[in-house]
Amino acid sequence: MNTLLFLPLLCHAEIVIEELQRAELPPALLSGYRTKIVLTGNNQLTNRTTAEMLSGQVISGHYRLKSDSDRPITINLKSNKDDKYIGLRKFSLVYKGRTYKNFPVTNLSSPGAGADIFIGFTAIVRSRAKEGERFPSYTIDVFEE
Repeated sequence: MNTLLFLPLLCHAEIVIEELQRAELPPALLSGYRTKIVLTGNNQLTNRTTAEMLSGQVISGHYRLKSDSDRPITINLKSNKDDKYIGLRKFSLVYKGRTYKNFPVTNLSSPGAGADIFIGFTAIVRSRAKEGERFPSYTIDVFEE
């Protein structure tokens, strides 16, 4: 006599996202016109930037991903739309040496014990922006497939 035994499949996987450096832009002059600041995932402003930048440092967002499994992952980036004068759009992501510009990005290899990601974006500064420090934010979603 054969016996068939069904056991529930218990799986648990964990992904950790550690912020190493949040993205930072140098101060820009307010012109009264709509301007944009284009930050790459490689700490650079592109020539598509129309805002007049003052002195300062440009820093892409830098995060470390870790996973306790070897399953592929999906990464999505989106603006939190939490600043009515500055909009974030056209995100870019550098993961394992490759740049991605369309989200979500699926079927990426697992970060395993650790892999860094770098994030850039286009910041649209609206014509009615007020002076002062601004902290628009974005969300990084990472899922195991």
